Amino acid sequence: MSGKMVMGIVHPEDAGVVTKKLNDAGYRVTQAATQGGFLRQGNVTLMIGIDEADVDHVMDIIRENTRQRSRRGWWLRPGRYQEGAVAFVVGMEQANLSEEVL
Repeated sequence: MSGKMVMGIVHPEDAGVVTKKLNDAGYRVTQAATQGGFLRQGNVTLMIGIDEADVDHVMDIIRENTRQRSRRGWWLRPGRYQEGAVAFVVGMEQANLSEEVL
C-alpha cells in the first residue's frame, strides 16, 4: 500500500475536537498554527500520515467534526463568506534522514 498525507486546514475552535477524534481512531496527528487565505485569518493545519485505504475514514472524521462559519465585517455582506475545513491528500514517500551521508 502507498502512503498518503492528509493536510487538513481547520478553524482553531475545531482543531482540538478533530485531533481527539483522529487520535481515538488510532491516527497520529501533527498540528501547526498557520495563517493564510483571503482574510489572513489564523487556522490550524493538521498533518496525518496514513495508508491509502484510510483516506476516506480520515476525511469523514474531519468533515463530521468541523463546521462552516460566516465571516462578517464592513468588507463583506453578512453570510457571503463561508469558511470551513479544507483538506489536501498527497502522495507520500518516507525518507530516513537519520542515515549517515558519506
